[in-house]
Amino acid sequence: MSWTHILVFADHTREGVARVLTAGHACLQDARTRLEVCVARLLPDAAYAYRAGVAAENYEEIAADLNDETKHAVSGLRHVLNGQADRVEFSALQADASVMAHLAAARGRTCDLIVLPQPSPQRSRLERTLLKGALMGSGRPCLILPQWAEPRHLKGRAIIAWKSAPEAARAVRDALPLLRRMEIVRIFEAAEADEVTGEGPEGLARLAAYLTEQGVKVEPPVVTAPPDGVVSTIGEAILDEASAFGADLLVMGGFGHARFVEIVFGGATQAVLEDASCAVLMSH
Repeated sequence: MSWTHILVFADHTREGVARVLTAGHACLQDARTRLEVCVARLLPDAAYAYRAGVAAENYEEIAADLNDETKHAVSGLRHVLNGQADRVEFSALQADASVMAHLAAARGRTCDLIVLPQPSPQRSRLERTLLKGALMGSGRPCLILPQWAEPRHLKGRAIIAWKSAPEAARAVRDALPLLRRMEIVRIFEAAEADEVTGEGPEGLARLAAYLTEQGVKVEPPVVTAPPDGVVSTIGEAILDEASAFGADLLVMGGFGHARFVEIVFGGATQAVLEDASCAVLMSH
């Protein structure tokens, strides 16, 4: 299993450039892989603008300014990746929030992996919209990177936050190209007591054996979440374990439902997305 088409959402900020270069380090190891860099810009909601008394021509001016910014960002990113121009393509999305999630999902469906920024307070609306569309609507794994100022090489240590659910199983399978590059991988049983149905030691041993068969260096034994009361949530337990392990990558299922709008995900998924300091690969 390998990736041949990687989609990364970025801009020409320092963090955006670092995201593109990190994606390139992780994904361009295979000569067959190509990288698509997409610059997205969120337009103001037209209906709201008109109700607020903004003239149509003013709205068009805003759209034109954003279009110029998008072209400038694409030009800057093209310059950064000039040495790999034959394996990198550029695209742009410009829409309001009601459409952007659908466009991000549609764009991602024809890729093997989608690379996105971790939502930040300063730019949360666009980033949450992209993440919601990509993770909940594309059917593809998403690699969410913190707002790093410098590119990183995703190798070293990885942790799998595991529970007996289709989302977690899909995330492990989707993460194999990255997991094989890691020096060591730890399995962390991240499930509430009532969620360990049909799992147990034998099921976890089967997961470890499967990963070993796939060429992943698995650390024995499996680590389980601490007893109730030691941490407040499973999300906190996952983050604590990833930090203690010094993880460069966290792999987990993206649990949530498309009906969430303002709060895109719930529970452990939301906690990890907001506070993880390492790269997170999620599948839904």
